[in-house]
Amino acid sequence: MIFVLDANILFAALLKDGTTRAIMLFSDNQFYTPDYSIQEIKKHLPRLQNITGLTQEEVLETFYKVVETAGVTFVPFEDFKAQKELAEKISPDPDDVLYLALALHLNCPYWKSCGATFKTTAQQWPISYGFALFSACPVGASILYFLAEIGLKTLISIYMDISIKMDRCIGMVDLSAEKTFKVVEYILDKKQFTQYSAKKELKVGMSTVNNLVSYLLEKGYIEKKEDKYVLVDPVSLIESVSFFRTMKDCLFWGFSTSLEKKELEKKLPKDSVFCMESALAQYSNYYKTNVVSIYLPKNKLGELKKKLGVGLGNTSILKVFEPKLPVTKTLKLNGKFYTPQIRTLIDLACDKKGAMGDKLIEYLFKVKIHA
Repeated sequence: MIFVLDANILFAALLKDGTTRAIMLFSDNQFYTPDYSIQEIKKHLPRLQNITGLTQEEVLETFYKVVETAGVTFVPFEDFKAQKELAEKISPDPDDVLYLALALHLNCPYWKSCGATFKTTAQQWPISYGFALFSACPVGASILYFLAEIGLKTLISIYMDISIKMDRCIGMVDLSAEKTFKVVEYILDKKQFTQYSAKKELKVGMSTVNNLVSYLLEKGYIEKKEDKYVLVDPVSLIESVSFFRTMKDCLFWGFSTSLEKKELEKKLPKDSVFCMESALAQYSNYYKTNVVSIYLPKNKLGELKKKLGVGLGNTSILKVFEPKLPVTKTLKLNGKFYTPQIRTLIDLACDKKGAMGDKLIEYLFKVKIHA
């Protein structure tokens, strides 16, 4: 399903990790908005800065990450200006004109966020212009304007589909939350477990374990067998973490150098934790790379930059990631620290490189990914 979003929907997705953001990020819908929306965001940067406590640069960075992940397409006015005159005639609010013009152009619903006191009736929409108002959408105080040509049965079907997707989003568990993530790693490592054993060994609350277990049961990633839970779909569980986390958010420095890989590694801090491709190369005979990826506390980056100097050449590439999710376990090999196999697979999936770890997944979980 295609939707046109107004700027307030984008504001809501930016400001709160709630239902609006969940629908945008995790539904199968496609979203469009006039490129004018970017001007609206920039115009309100001072207010957004006060609300979020972020700098204006950080607000914009977060905004672009949300819309990029959601796949929002910004449409230039030239593409839909032919519909502006009609939109002006039928719009109950002058602020809606550009969004309605785009909805007319795309022949799709317009998702508009309204204030909690907003009141409207179908009579406010001139149905003769081919529009109907459909306001029974449980997205806070949001309403959806639909083209009447869609038809009532289709309209009800769309509403039900949105409601189901919303229910799924609302019930979704953030697999990248620190305590939850610890349990995810534990389940992938143990493969069979009890809730009590997870709580005791990880020292997390039973509610954290129980909420995750209920979610994984519903998704079909685990099953209850006698007195234990059994991991049945490790691949989907690993991939699901990437819905909530991206390694791009953790990458804070990239560096190209003429140094050979071994020379580069010798210059790295002793407490660097090799991850991603670097860790995978230790666990798989099928993967070799000139990329050196490490986790490193942000406060040590300045010292490393001084040590490496100016980057010249491309013999080796260094990627430095901030461990926003703590690396609680490491594996020491030949005097270096590496992320364990499970964490390595998750990190690769969160960088859209999950396929690199297919052979390792097949080995660890005794599953066949490729026939």
